[in-house]
Amino acid sequence: MRRLCGWETAGGVPSEATFSRAFAEFAASDLPGRLHAALLDRTLKGHLAGHVSRDSTAIGGRESPAPKPAPTARPKRRRGRPHKNEPRAEEPCRLQ
Repeated sequence: MRRLCGWETAGGVPSEATFSRAFAEFAASDLPGRLHAALLDRTLKGHLAGHVSRDSTAIGGRESPAPKPAPTARPKRRRGRPHKNEPRAEEPCRLQ
């Protein structure tokens, strides 16, 4: 712990009272918060920071698929070519 804080020798470690006083001043200055804000401002400047929120609320749905509508009945036609005098029924093409 001493080496992580930057003191190589045991004599370099401050007393408990000095350390406590320095820590209180460090906490009151809000230095970590300002450092974090400056870091975000520098690295994410001009970018949008978003997040994804997901809701696990159940959504009611059908258990079985909806029934399909019955097909419309088409008039029956005779097979083959119509007679000479019989009028031809012109069906509209897809574009019409």
